[in-house]
Amino acid sequence: KGNVLFYREAQLRPGKYRVQLIAYDAVTGGVNVSTTPLEIGNVDETKPRLSSVAVLKTAERLTPEEQKRDQPLHFGELLVYPNLGEVIDRNTAKQLAYFFTAWPAKGATKPLQVTLEILQNNRQIGKTSGDLPPADERGQIKYVSAFPLDKFSPGVFQLKVTVSDGVNSVSRSASFVLEQ
Repeated sequence: KGNVLFYREAQLRPGKYRVQLIAYDAVTGGVNVSTTPLEIGNVDETKPRLSSVAVLKTAERLTPEEQKRDQPLHFGELLVYPNLGEVIDRNTAKQLAYFFTAWPAKGATKPLQVTLEILQNNRQIGKTSGDLPPADERGQIKYVSAFPLDKFSPGVFQLKVTVSDGVNSVSRSASFVLEQ
């Protein structure tokens, strides 16, 4: 009769992982299993780095005490929750919000450039680019933005984010599904 939000952090070594979520409904005896890939890359501080790209589902406001902690899904005074593969209804969701964290190369003085591409069936249907804001005191750039969905037809899409310092670049993608 409602949503259950579960938040847990773990320190993982570089590598490819699968996160498996299992939900059990005690009333009906039903079980639902979902698996999501997770990749932890090697850290090379001489090159720009990029977290996974998260298509966002919702956000909640943090207390002032909670805002003091640096956690991966904190953005300002918000804790953002990713969409874990749920279909997005264009009639109720007018925009698609996304989140990522980027780290410039150690000692970098120029801003990182970001390129956002929307792909459908491996074909680019939209692209935009610009500079990211400067890194914070922790050396990271947490970035949230959104784009309108009104011109999209139903289907499966890829949101590809690339950050570059002009010499080195790194890309990550996230899928999302739109229905009418």
